[in-house]
Amino acid sequence: MFLFKHPKETRENKTIAAKLIREWSRPIFQLDTDFRSLSRDERVQRDFEHMPVVKRRKLSIDADGLPTAPSRRGKPETDLDESGEKGLNPGQVGFVNRARVPKPSTKDYVIRPRPQIEGRFQGASKNRQTDRFDKAQREFRDRNKAQKAKRAVGVSIEGRKMDI
Repeated sequence: MFLFKHPKETRENKTIAAKLIREWSRPIFQLDTDFRSLSRDERVQRDFEHMPVVKRRKLSIDADGLPTAPSRRGKPETDLDESGEKGLNPGQVGFVNRARVPKPSTKDYVIRPRPQIEGRFQGASKNRQTDRFDKAQREFRDRNKAQKAKRAVGVSIEGRKMDI
């Protein structure tokens, strides 16, 4: 438990320690480790029971034992418009003039949709990137050569034109 809570411990060691703690504490607290035997309804019920109180207030359990969204008390029900979406117009009761954050989906998606594009993704070609790099390198070399050629005084190895 000490390694699991220590702030300077590496993430790998923390995950290993957490796994060991979970494995060894389950028999002590008499918790079942095999969730395959539970049906979907039992799993949903179990998740609802272990849910934080704040989230539990937002959901309620129906007659089947499945959590459902809360009923909208005090808010008028709106009819669907011609596009098939709920919509309140300005001036109607309940209209709020601000952006709305979309709610996350509570559905479990088991079957993934097939991709519409066949073939492998190849990405950008690397030739263009190396060309830019080579070009910048050449320009840098040329600038350095030009700077070396421009000296304030021409240097003579023999010592000519020296003012002593």
